[in-house]
This record gives sequence, C-alpha cells and structure tokens, in this order.
Amino acid sequence: MAKNYQFSVGLKQFAKQLDLDLSTVVRKVSFDIWNDVTRLTPVDTGRARASWNITEEIANLSTKPKNYKNQSGKGEIGSISGKRNVMITNNVEYIELLENGSSKKAPAGMVRVALANAAASIKVAY
Repeated sequence: MAKNYQFSVGLKQFAKQLDLDLSTVVRKVSFDIWNDVTRLTPVDTGRARASWNITEEIANLSTKPKNYKNQSGKGEIGSISGKRNVMITNNVEYIELLENGSSKKAPAGMVRVALANAAASIKVAY
C-alpha cells in the first residue's frame, strides 16, 4: 500500500514575512521538493527517478515503462498555480522499498529527506 507524506509548514506566514504572493511561495517550495526528491532517488536504470511527477489536485500516477533506461531523466511536470494542493507522486512498484532504505545510495530515503530539507530551509529563512 502506498504511503502518503504530507508537508505542511506556515507558508502563509512565510510568504507574508517575505512580502511575497502565497502562490509564488507554494510553487517555489513545491518545485524545490520535487527537484530534491528526484535528485535523491537512486539510479540503476533511471526509471524510478524519471517517474516522479508533479501536478495540482489530481495525482499523475504514470510511470516510465519497465524497460526504461535513462540515467538523468525527470518525470512529468504539470501546471502548478500554487492555489491548490500540489501532488508529487511516483507510482513505480518498488518506490516504497527505495524510500525505506533498500538502496545503499539512499539509505535514509528520498521523500523524508526532501521534506526535511524544505522545512529546514523555510525555518532558516524565517
């Protein structure tokens, strides 16, 4: 069963403190997390890394084919307005194993690390 991680920090307060539009902050933080989780995903064939998708409201559960080989690929980028829930997904059948440390290249996982990185960055900027 897939695990859902949720990221919630005071983005409204953060945006207000920086005198930025909330949707701008949501887009920036969302793409930072997506880029980080993609970068942290260990690569054998590149399928897991290239199957990270970012969309709004409706999860994109598409994956690259099982015979996919591309060491540097990235997943699908949807349109992000920053005004609705952002979904960062990966539906590769072994992604939970990777997240739970099955790869020596990412023993701490990818999602948890990317979310912690984002939260730390925001706290530093406060």
